[in-house]
Amino acid sequence: MPYSEVLKLYSQEKNPDIEIKETSRGENDYRIALFVQWPNNRLVIKITDNDFTTEERVECWAKTIEEYLTAGFYCPEIVKNKNGDYTQTVSVNGRNCLVYAEEYSKYKTAEQFEPSEIKRDGEYVFLDDVIRSIGVIGSKHLRTALFPSGMCIFEKFSPSDPCDEVMENALLFKQAAEEFPTEQKKVFEKLWSLYIENQKKLEAVYPDLPASVFQADLNPTNILLDRNGKFVGMLDFNLCGKDTVLNYTFRELMCRCHFGKKEILYNQGEIDKATKMFLCSLQTAAQTYTFSKTEKEAAILLYRYLRPFWWSGQEAERIKNDAQKVLQILDWARRELTRTDICFEGYLET
Repeated sequence: MPYSEVLKLYSQEKNPDIEIKETSRGENDYRIALFVQWPNNRLVIKITDNDFTTEERVECWAKTIEEYLTAGFYCPEIVKNKNGDYTQTVSVNGRNCLVYAEEYSKYKTAEQFEPSEIKRDGEYVFLDDVIRSIGVIGSKHLRTALFPSGMCIFEKFSPSDPCDEVMENALLFKQAAEEFPTEQKKVFEKLWSLYIENQKKLEAVYPDLPASVFQADLNPTNILLDRNGKFVGMLDFNLCGKDTVLNYTFRELMCRCHFGKKEILYNQGEIDKATKMFLCSLQTAAQTYTFSKTEKEAAILLYRYLRPFWWSGQEAERIKNDAQKVLQILDWARRELTRTDICFEGYLET
């Protein structure tokens, strides 16, 4: 039977039902999930070969899950194999893979519901509860991991990463700008100087910001809901790690508030709508987390680091020969990099 050596790590029962799901992202990020049903047990077994799934990290994920459970959020626990270990290295398809297993979830993911069951006016009805969960975990200031989360800035999540994800996208934009028309290229160069100046200011205060350890991937495939569509917890901690509460809150909320839509780069109405949603979401996060004076002061610097180039690198490459759109995207980046109209202190108050 395929994966027989893997299955033996968790049960000697024969002929289980198996569903195989591959989520690999290239040759250097091999991931297989086995959804296994034995007569008396059910597990999700993860088979991985990448540089961010290690024995140390899996053990830290297990400890973090315990803390989430203590905080009142359901998460399928990572289970030990027959040797009493969380992980085991096994040869699979010619690879030396790290294998670990999780309980099968008691609840469905948001993705498994019909949109009509969990959305109102195009928005998820459980979103505020998810946002409040960020504040709860932030308030615990967990120390279950020293390695960075997948949302980190100023650090590399994986050893093979060139830099953090936000700067990686900014550099894609910078590369595309090399082929902008001369005048637009000069405009970008001025913006880039402002961006680096802002980055240095943020780096100076960043080590003083409070941190915790987060699941770091709150999307509909990982958010768990009860039968009534109420948020109960989450699964999949493979991006879990340490992060500042401010950065993690900003990045998760920006992901959920339509900031990744391409239309936002060219439409003022879309910009205003997304910004309003983001700021309202910050107020929701403040219901369960008390932002410090240092965090409130750093908020505008973080915003200016995240917003101008996070999602726009690939778009800049696509439109680099369209002078009108280049002007629009540069105007958008300038506005986000220099805006002074947001009083973050007011939105970060309880």
